[in-house]
Amino acid sequence: MDFEPLAVAAESIGARIHGPLHQGEFLRRLGIETRAATLKANARETAGEIDGQVERLTGTGPRKMGMLFKVLGIGDPKLGPLPGFEP
Repeated sequence: MDFEPLAVAAESIGARIHGPLHQGEFLRRLGIETRAATLKANARETAGEIDGQVERLTGTGPRKMGMLFKVLGIGDPKLGPLPGFEP
């Protein structure tokens, strides 16, 4: 998807653009691995399933979404960097 028209429109009304980032990178920046570790500690019987789903969301290749989807953030410039978009 080409985000440029949306980004230009948002900037024209004073918004600040963040990204785009690939979904995998965005989720890692938000701490998906830490969250998955917490879930696995509390549900050991489904640890393999949790690992599989993290890989599906963040990985690359067939049937994985980490590079397939991108994330674009639009916010008020006063907010600074949005979570997951920090440098």
